Amino acid sequence: MQHLGFLFKPVSVSGYLDDLIGQQIAIEFILLFTSFFMFLLFLAYITNNLLFFNKDYIINKLGKINKFILLYLRYQVFCIRVSLFYLPIFMFLGFFVLIRGLYFLITHQIPYESLGIDLHTLVKSR
Repeated sequence: MQHLGFLFKPVSVSGYLDDLIGQQIAIEFILLFTSFFMFLLFLAYITNNLLFFNKDYIINKLGKINKFILLYLRYQVFCIRVSLFYLPIFMFLGFFVLIRGLYFLITHQIPYESLGIDLHTLVKSR
């Protein structure tokens, strides 16, 4: 851990406390949405893999009904092939966004202990 300690060395931050807390909350929301959409991309990727591996069965069963349905199914197979190439790229980009955002949150900590105030005091609204 000592060899990797320089990577997580805290960086000094400056600014108003409400601005710094707002920036942290915004980054946390962005990371939450990124992880949610990466989960959706992963589900779409798994579904497309299942459909792609069973395409012959689906085309044989539904393609006999109508030629337009057969054309539509072939179009969907083409779209699945394209998405099987692009979905992992977008998932890796999402992982890099998550890693960079978490690294930023680790290294740019708000120094609450140096504020000189007790953060556990009750604030009453008027």
